[in-house]
Amino acid sequence: MKSINLGKISHTTISVLLILVLLVTSLPLTSMNTSAEAVSQTKYDNISDFQNARWTEIQNKVFGQNYTSVQSADAIKDLPVQQGNEFFNWTDTSHMQGYDNDGNEIDGGLQKYGTTTVTDMSYTTVTEKYVGNYTDYLGKNNTVSSTVKYDRVFDVYTADQFAYILKQEVANYNVKINLCADIDMGGENDRQFSTGASLKSIFFLEGNGHTIYNTKIYGTSNATGIFTTIHYGGRLVVNNLGIQSTMLLHMNSNGEGSAGYFFGYRYGAASFSNVHMRQSFFQQNSTAVNEGVAFLGGKANSSYSMFVNNCSVSNGYIYGKGHVGALFSFVGYLSSSKVKYDVEFPDNPVTFIFDGSTIYPSMFNNSYSVDCEMFSTGADSGAFISCGKGIIATNCYTNNTMYSNYNTGAFVGRLLHEPNSRIYDGNGKRSIIACFRNCYTAGIVEGKV
Repeated sequence: MKSINLGKISHTTISVLLILVLLVTSLPLTSMNTSAEAVSQTKYDNISDFQNARWTEIQNKVFGQNYTSVQSADAIKDLPVQQGNEFFNWTDTSHMQGYDNDGNEIDGGLQKYGTTTVTDMSYTTVTEKYVGNYTDYLGKNNTVSSTVKYDRVFDVYTADQFAYILKQEVANYNVKINLCADIDMGGENDRQFSTGASLKSIFFLEGNGHTIYNTKIYGTSNATGIFTTIHYGGRLVVNNLGIQSTMLLHMNSNGEGSAGYFFGYRYGAASFSNVHMRQSFFQQNSTAVNEGVAFLGGKANSSYSMFVNNCSVSNGYIYGKGHVGALFSFVGYLSSSKVKYDVEFPDNPVTFIFDGSTIYPSMFNNSYSVDCEMFSTGADSGAFISCGKGIIATNCYTNNTMYSNYNTGAFVGRLLHEPNSRIYDGNGKRSIIACFRNCYTAGIVEGKV
């Protein structure tokens, strides 16, 4: 396969809308989201007026109000969701098998966040060693290893236990959570949750195939999410987790800001594997010039890698000022990788998260976003990620509806081409901004540029 040297392509050229159809092989096609037909674009002279009318229609259905224009996140944060609407609903967990804080089965469904008060939990301490292999741009095989001591390893059965650990333990220790049951964060009862703190340590969430239901996050700081920020020393790993019925409302007036489920900003390293988000409603209102919002995580300005493997976002609605993405907002990579553009996704990416090295750029593998409706009133927005640099994506696709202002894409809105964000080509030169292999897009894209 030939690589495309984007090193000398101008900033303006890269900003042009790209519809990527690269080596489409066995990836499954999905049904296209056509709900946007409810408000006809032909009634409006420009995309901004149409976006306002369409999002107002969605708000009216979700909250049962008769709005004439978009209401801010602050105005809707305490409104109940009108169950049964076609856009967003909380999930009824009353029929699911619930557990108490001791792991005993209980009747009545999942025990919701705020039901009990957790003041202490038992834990173990574990040291684990991770080993990984990679082939560098010279063709040399290398082995790296990293050793991590988890100061606190918890088994979690309830939402109250989950919240206690994130608020009380993660700030001071390297923490690993083994999720042992589905949990309900109580969003239907207007229970709002975020730690309000940055992650400066190691946090490993092993979902074991369970699902976090009904999370509601409201924030007014510049960074909003479960964690506000992943600090330079922070390491986030999330495996084998479902996330369903999530509402995030971000009302920022404190300068540049960003929001996402797991983090607002990322400066440290992160790895996501088998993480799937379904049925979400995200809204960001801001007076700032430069914002970012996406379902799994916000913007990154990091010299550390991010690995995303077999992850997805589906059936979501998102509205933001700019840098709007489905999986993540701006994906930044500011250091020199040691691999070629055609490198395979590593077998054990967590090794490279804990190793602290910058061997890999940001890696996406076997991941997708489908049946989402996305609104960006600003710039640099895309139906997979909003924008970025130093990206390798393999076997990824989108099938969304994307309405944006300018720098808009069905996959990525804009690629940046700073020299220190480039990946090695086949001639030993760092000339590749991004590489997309076996990727495709489908759906609707409408914008100014």
